[in-house]
Amino acid sequence: MTELIERQDVPAGNIEDRFVIRPFAMDADLSRIVRLRNEIDAVDQTDVGTSEDEMRTRITVPQSDPARDRWVVEEPGNPDRLIADSMTGKDLLATDGWISIWVHPDWRRQGLGSALLARQIARARELGAEYVTTSTNDRVPAGDTFLRKHAFYPTTSWIDMRTPARLTLAEPVWGTGYTVRTYAEVQDIQAVNLALNRGFIGHWGHHEGTEEELVHWLDAPTTRHDGIFLAFGAEGEVAGICWAELNPELDKRRGVPTGYIDSLAVVPEHRRKGLGRALLLTGMRWLEAAGMQVYELGAWGENDMALPLYFGVGFQIAQKGNEYRLDY
Repeated sequence: MTELIERQDVPAGNIEDRFVIRPFAMDADLSRIVRLRNEIDAVDQTDVGTSEDEMRTRITVPQSDPARDRWVVEEPGNPDRLIADSMTGKDLLATDGWISIWVHPDWRRQGLGSALLARQIARARELGAEYVTTSTNDRVPAGDTFLRKHAFYPTTSWIDMRTPARLTLAEPVWGTGYTVRTYAEVQDIQAVNLALNRGFIGHWGHHEGTEEELVHWLDAPTTRHDGIFLAFGAEGEVAGICWAELNPELDKRRGVPTGYIDSLAVVPEHRRKGLGRALLLTGMRWLEAAGMQVYELGAWGENDMALPLYFGVGFQIAQKGNEYRLDY
């Protein structure tokens, strides 16, 4: 999820004379960005903390060019420390781009957010994005003021959800004719891509992904092929997916073994048959067998199918915010 957490800026003025704003350099800046995000999270408590492995995975998505997609700001007099970071991204088949900006709490209200935003919008145009999106967290309400000042408008909401520790999980109940197999068993990337592309039809912000993008995430440090569950219908057709992840870094940040449900989706013709609940419980039980005690996931928009399901198996809202859009 992207998150803009800059407070309302003062006019930029001679900001170029006061700060070094430069393109991102992987070797020099990866660890510095991780430190910046963790320092921001320590103050704002918006769950933007990360590790080098996690950050490297996000930076190196297919077709990205980190040296052109990202900008950083050095602390005056201390170039080894970053005080702001921004990025633009655009998935291969998407018409929109997304923007994220992070500014250290000690350096807000200096005009850095506006200066970085201008660069990222220009990059989004270069990438062919027809418009851009970003998000805010309700724990940093000044983000809304900043975005509206720059002509963004809200489009939908998002929530992060979490269960209590040691939740008792029910047995999955599968409808007649349905079977479930892991990606480790089927080794069929087309089936996974189909499940994701068709499974999220009708959901906010959905667009099709490519197999090239999928390969990147299948190789991510948090991905386990036996934690990706594919449901098939009576005729062998792909019906849905639950993608569960293990992340030792997340466990450390939470202080309790925490499993994550990255993607839960059911293709349209198989919806409202209990398949989503069966897939979700299957993924959660796999996480439980791996020693996880708490489960997390995220949701976007007013999803009248997913939210009752999540609440029904024990998830609670942990934090929330809004998505915004800027039309050129």
